[in-house]
Amino acid sequence: MSNPGGKSTDSSHIQLTNKNLYIELVIPTELRTELVGINQHLAEQLPSYKPMAFNGFHMTVVYIGDIAQYAKSVNKSVKVLLAELQQLVNEFNKESLTSLRFVCYDLFSEKRNLVVARYTISHDEHNWILDLKKTCATKYGAPIESDYEPHITIGKIQNCNDANRPNLTMLNIPPVEFEIIPESTSIEYKTVATAGKIKLAL
Repeated sequence: MSNPGGKSTDSSHIQLTNKNLYIELVIPTELRTELVGINQHLAEQLPSYKPMAFNGFHMTVVYIGDIAQYAKSVNKSVKVLLAELQQLVNEFNKESLTSLRFVCYDLFSEKRNLVVARYTISHDEHNWILDLKKTCATKYGAPIESDYEPHITIGKIQNCNDANRPNLTMLNIPPVEFEIIPESTSIEYKTVATAGKIKLAL
């Protein structure tokens, strides 16, 4: 998962403060604002719910990890590797993701204590991201991953276990209306679509 407090910027300004590097989807301000409202609903329903901060919402595309440690192992500078990764991101962004669509809320992670907004993605774009993951694994020490489940982490249920784990479908959570794909504006839901670009983030 992407670091909730991390800063996202281009490679020339990245500060390796927590060492964990990611490639993540750019989440527009309008979608962040909508997710804050959804979190208010969840907090009213779940006393043990800890909402993600406005700047913490994230959709990880590729987890890379400790780039400084990897740079040391391959005898390259961090600056060189970050420049290469930024170029990889720039190449990827020549064609934006266009098939991401919200489908439901779900519980995520091994403990099933993270509340996420799940998205669908087309087969072609799923493979496109898997190729990106493979490149990051072979060239930059990222974990080898054979699948991708697009989702935005929006909060955490504290002390979650089998006895108190909520049924999200029973909470009547408002659906996510803002689209993160380049489509026409929806009059009914007053949504504004935006292209699915990615960025490096800490």
